[in-house]
Amino acid sequence: MSVNDFCLVVNSNSSTSGTLNSQKQYYFDFQTRKQGLYKVSLNFQSGSNNVSTADVASLSINWPGQLNFATSSAATSSAASSTVLALLGATLTGATAGYLSAMWDIETTMWLPPSGQFQVSILNPAGNVWQDSAAADIASYIMCLRFEYIVDQ
Repeated sequence: MSVNDFCLVVNSNSSTSGTLNSQKQYYFDFQTRKQGLYKVSLNFQSGSNNVSTADVASLSINWPGQLNFATSSAATSSAASSTVLALLGATLTGATAGYLSAMWDIETTMWLPPSGQFQVSILNPAGNVWQDSAAADIASYIMCLRFEYIVDQ
């Protein structure tokens, strides 16, 4: 663990813009952190939705000033150039109630982005905005992005 490591807590109730929890924008001043290469991983937990154990989603983040990778078609999502950081799966708390959490955290390395707004997108396997079985958006969520410092820029 380095003194330059940090966690960025993202709460869907504290976004800078976006009406759907599955497509929210946030702002963080990355210039306050040591610039360099970081390993990024995350933890994620949503509130309750109508789900089944078959429900899955991808969690993508479009970072400012970064080379991003296509995960969906531009026709179905504004997150057409995003980096997938996790696959989400449902955990049941009742017959049809449950929450989404990270079932597979895809660790990646990236240069720390410049300050700016970034978008979190939660998409179904077809590349569309994720909805539960009642066609509702994902419930409010909290995510912790862990940045582990590797090397200077």
